[in-house]
Amino acid sequence: MNNFQRKKSIRHQKGAALLLFFMALILAGITFILAVLPDNLQLKQQNKTTLALTKAKQALITFAVTNNYRTNFNTGTVLTGWHGYLPCPETTSGSEGSQSGFCNSLRLNAIGRLPWQTLNLQPLKDASGQCLWYAVSAAFKNGPKQMHNSDSMGMFDIFDTQNNKLNSDLPEDRIVAIIIAPGKQLAGQNRGSQIIDNPCGYANNLIQASDFLDSINNINNAQISTSINQVDSFAGLISPTELSSFNDRIITITRGEIFDAIYEHTKFSQIDSSIRVNALDEQLQDLGFALAQCLVNYATNSSNRLPWPGRVDMQSNSTVDDYQNNIRYIDQSNNSNGYLGRLPMQINNSNTGSSRLIDHCPTTFSIAQRNLWDDWKDHFFLVIGADFSPASIAAPALCTSLSCPTLNSVDYAALIIIANRAINNASLTQLRRDSDTETLPQLGTNLKGSISNYLEGVNATNYASNSHGTYSNIAGNDIFIAINTNMTITCFNLNTRLVDSLCPTLYQN
Repeated sequence: MNNFQRKKSIRHQKGAALLLFFMALILAGITFILAVLPDNLQLKQQNKTTLALTKAKQALITFAVTNNYRTNFNTGTVLTGWHGYLPCPETTSGSEGSQSGFCNSLRLNAIGRLPWQTLNLQPLKDASGQCLWYAVSAAFKNGPKQMHNSDSMGMFDIFDTQNNKLNSDLPEDRIVAIIIAPGKQLAGQNRGSQIIDNPCGYANNLIQASDFLDSINNINNAQISTSINQVDSFAGLISPTELSSFNDRIITITRGEIFDAIYEHTKFSQIDSSIRVNALDEQLQDLGFALAQCLVNYATNSSNRLPWPGRVDMQSNSTVDDYQNNIRYIDQSNNSNGYLGRLPMQINNSNTGSSRLIDHCPTTFSIAQRNLWDDWKDHFFLVIGADFSPASIAAPALCTSLSCPTLNSVDYAALIIIANRAINNASLTQLRRDSDTETLPQLGTNLKGSISNYLEGVNATNYASNSHGTYSNIAGNDIFIAINTNMTITCFNLNTRLVDSLCPTLYQN
């Protein structure tokens, strides 16, 4: 073989080898693509479900923040004064994608499909094309309502598929609401045939939760308790691997997420339009001012005597609504604890006329203010001067620090103190669990009955003395309304805590 033929043969061999190399590379690439494609598809499916769950969560939190500015779609009444409520799930008898005015009974959790129309959304679906489901705790659903504020507890515990609890054992850490992506139909489930043009594929009056939501480790996502004040358990996938008998994915909402958003919402003050204040704080101050007007009207007809405060600890073995029912806020002679207690709504023991404080309120006391009172009444406290109590024999005189409460070096006939959101930090932990609704072993004592779980510093410790002396609106987050000895009212700037020349007179959103 000559050199030319030998070189040609070598080039041919190299070319064949190179071709085989590229063919192997291409085949490897195809194999790689085929191997990765299911994972990419699975990732896209996971992302679609994640996006739907996230959109639903954000819409629900937005609903909770903004329902204060809406009207009830059933009755048309203004919802001003309501903060942090979540919608009922879609009902089997209502419109597709809409909540009803009521879901389940009082003190019972509720579950159903996500009310996407109520949330002003298009139907949110998971990767399998199924509309999302949704469960809401009793204290957070907007009908039927129970007392609800930043202290209200969620009633859900969350577990993974290995039966590990994902929230702590503290009632404060329980989950308020759960959104569930049901995934594809599993063995034993019968969803029937989908209905053409139905937004979710299945009419709401034909669906059963058990045909969409799954069970694992004795946790049934389709069931909630029929007993009041019960904690329900839910399970969800925390890894991308679905099980043959369980494929529910969940996302949760905590009370902290709801009230963090509410307390971040500010507005221009109705007193000073150049500053911004927290909308809820100003409404609480507004309610405090309205209640001060009720007290002044009462005193005007009672020789300048103010009613006794109510009990701080209202726990009773004979009732399950100690702190939730207005008739439990009863005045009593507080000489043994001084003159500080909860602001009373029933004033039978002080009364010289009507037995209800609200009967002495001005006509401007609005439905919105009553709504706010119903939810936040356990946060309102009253301290009165000895000379202005029902037990005073002599006509009320000028106050001194020995006979009246003092705030910012000024003696007042009375102070309304509004306990704000609980403070929980390294130096102070305020727990406000209700013994009526909390039966867990770690509850211990009736924490709502301890004034230090509501007020801070001297505002709480004065309760152990004669209730007179110095109070502070600087050290904590308590809001004050003062009643002067001449029965006029003083309010304080929510930012500077200094005296304001005006008090709020109406809601302005």
